[in-house]
Amino acid sequence: MEMDRNSSSAGSRRNRKRNREGLPTADEVPDLYIKKLKEDAHEKEPCHSIVYEMNFLASYHLGRELGSGGFGNTHVCTEKATGLKYACKIIDKGKLVSQEDMSDLRNEVSIMKHLPLHENIVEFRGAYEDNQRVYLVMELCEGGELFDKIVDRGFYNEDDAAVTIKAVMQALKVCHEHGVMHRDLKPENLLYTSKEKTARLKAIDFGLSTFFHPGQRFHEQVGSYWYMAPEVVLGNYGQEADIWSAGIILYVLLCGDPPFSYETDLEAEEAIISGVFDYQNGRWSEISEDAKDLVKGMLDRDPRKRLTLKQVLVKFHWFDKFEGHLIACWKAGSQVRRVRSTCSGLYDGQVWAVRFGRLFVNAKASMAGKIGGPKRKRRPKRKASSKGP
Repeated sequence: MEMDRNSSSAGSRRNRKRNREGLPTADEVPDLYIKKLKEDAHEKEPCHSIVYEMNFLASYHLGRELGSGGFGNTHVCTEKATGLKYACKIIDKGKLVSQEDMSDLRNEVSIMKHLPLHENIVEFRGAYEDNQRVYLVMELCEGGELFDKIVDRGFYNEDDAAVTIKAVMQALKVCHEHGVMHRDLKPENLLYTSKEKTARLKAIDFGLSTFFHPGQRFHEQVGSYWYMAPEVVLGNYGQEADIWSAGIILYVLLCGDPPFSYETDLEAEEAIISGVFDYQNGRWSEISEDAKDLVKGMLDRDPRKRLTLKQVLVKFHWFDKFEGHLIACWKAGSQVRRVRSTCSGLYDGQVWAVRFGRLFVNAKASMAGKIGGPKRKRRPKRKASSKGP
């Protein structure tokens, strides 16, 4: 209690000092920010019109900031009518400098509206705008990124890895069944709903996603190099590229190491195209053959031979070894039993993070709303046929 009083006293001293200097106190900052939003919404000249609803501030209270990035920031917001809390991504229209930026935003909203409610996909609540900003309201996920969980733990035992990757594949299944390719699947774009052990894992950030139909080929290189499929690097790919990304996530979950390292973009592309992975050293000697077979099938360089979603979810019984036991543990409210000794799991998560280099640094730049900075997105490298890899 003494510490609380001292903290409160220190805060009051800081506020009094700010008052003497004519600056707003810490308690006044949120109110001033909301006041600025209201002034900008009505007094400034319209920046762009995207034709979304115009009554965000009339419908929601804006709360604490969750994170910030290149195009804006993310706040907790509370719906006035129900008192329910959500996440609100606030995008500055002034930073949408090109028609491509505007098109990407419209596309993201269209995809999130199109996808159905699912336990492994973040729920979209609505899009709003005023003269200066766009507000995207969605489900609040306060359990943190899968990326941070991996860094903290070093690697996952097979029981936890099975449940985690199955949630990822279920999200992909819904996306693909509704004609949506994610194109930026990675641990930073997978959030837990809460910090509870039974929290759901949800796919977020559809900013690079696209609608597709079976057999359609794409030529624009998008995504993050760590999780980019060889055919994406080569500029001729389809929905199979999402399976590769999920396979990389599973590889990292199981062994705690990235599949390759690079210093330049060229080195990254060469490593991806070679598709050479180490399944012998490190933790791989402790991993079951079923798990190895699943990873190898998801990371086949040839997208025609790569495992499909159905094959991953239906034909591989690796998932089923652990699922029944885990559900029983969750229902009992107990901690999940480890299949292997946790003594062998002592691993410095920071070493893993350092090996991921820039990925670790960049991942911390965004949080629940995934505003983030500019992502890797390039024009087509070359023309490719409309069919076949």
